[in-house]
Amino acid sequence: MLNSVSEVLFHNYEGSNYNLSNISYLFTMKDWGFWPSVLSNAGIGQTFLNYESKSSSGADFKASVTSLDISKTYVIEGGPKDTLNKLRSVIMDLLPIKSTSGEWVIIPGMGVVLPNIIPIPFIYGGELDISSQYGDFSTEEAFGYSFFGNLGMEIGEWEMLLGMRWSKVEFSDINSGAENFIFSGTSFMFGLGWGF
Repeated sequence: MLNSVSEVLFHNYEGSNYNLSNISYLFTMKDWGFWPSVLSNAGIGQTFLNYESKSSSGADFKASVTSLDISKTYVIEGGPKDTLNKLRSVIMDLLPIKSTSGEWVIIPGMGVVLPNIIPIPFIYGGELDISSQYGDFSTEEAFGYSFFGNLGMEIGEWEMLLGMRWSKVEFSDINSGAENFIFSGTSFMFGLGWGF
């Protein structure tokens, strides 16, 4: 198993009245022997999320959020691994990849945005811009959290990744008397990891 892995996942969706895109990266430390055992296979990273929507009244909402992500990697063994290896053989038939062995991993984790509590620029934060018939408004007061799970198939020093992420973000202090703006949703993500 590789000592550490860098992973990048992507998602982009264009709906009838909203667009959502995000990119996530994780750096996972495997067992190097000098970290506390609780940190073995722990990961840290960020997600950059962009959201745009248009309300029925014609108001435009544009939000960008950066979250701090933490995760833990678990190697899949036994019967579940045997089942996944059958999927691997199908993938190998479809793609020009010669590797027929390697670990399967599952990576659960969560992301947070807490600028109202502990502001840490460039680590996490959010910004919302609203254009409406009542004027233009903006705020950087965001609170949010997300939960995600990634499935990884190791191919030599690479990993193919499939993930799902659920996020909820609330913006406040938009304008005197205005309601908080909340959006939430689920996104499916695809990506690659590289181990060294």
